[in-house]
Amino acid sequence: MNLKIGSWNVNGLNPHTRKLKIEIINNLNFDILALCETKLNHDEYLHELIDKYHIIYHNRTNIHRDAPTASGGVAILIAKHIFTDFTVETLDMSYEGILIVKLVNKHTHSDVVVAACYLPPEGSSRGRDASSFFAHLLQNIYVCSDVDKILLLGDFNARIGLLEDSCNSFDDIPQRKPNIDTIVNHHGHEFIDFLLDSRMAILNGRDKESGNDNRYTFVAGRGSSVVDYIC
Repeated sequence: MNLKIGSWNVNGLNPHTRKLKIEIINNLNFDILALCETKLNHDEYLHELIDKYHIIYHNRTNIHRDAPTASGGVAILIAKHIFTDFTVETLDMSYEGILIVKLVNKHTHSDVVVAACYLPPEGSSRGRDASSFFAHLLQNIYVCSDVDKILLLGDFNARIGLLEDSCNSFDDIPQRKPNIDTIVNHHGHEFIDFLLDSRMAILNGRDKESGNDNRYTFVAGRGSSVVDYIC
């Protein structure tokens, strides 16, 4: 069974944009969708989507008392029809910005682990310890080493420029198209080290059907970058 899986940094679901973003989510029609920066309060939920999706939340609970709104947060949306063929288990939500679930096919017993990830920018107070973030991910990957597939989806705020990921370790995946974002930051170096240690590879730029397309994942008036990945 093929699953349509995607990731989106929604940059908050506040009252002014919530209706539009909910409509976009519904129209994307993913089987599994990882959301980053939901910016939901610890007890806030997406009631508009409950008819179509089972939603697993990892809302940020440690919000500064003077903060005007909630921040951070990740969630994984799983289409309800998926539960006909799959069992779903939450594996880990002990680290801020990381949510990991496991799906097991009831018929074939094949399994896939999906992680929604959000690492804040390195200039923020919550983004200064990228090494611990990636160490926690790596630990979970080691624990899940016997599963059939592991997918990491999200916003890592990692700019890797033209650094190589672990693609040379594999013979069965296409060469990655050169990155259109040539800047490298500290998160980018940490991210590449993690990929090499975990023997995972970036899928951005390796899509055969679209000619190995490689697009910016963040576009704004202040500039464009590639900081969101599927691995």
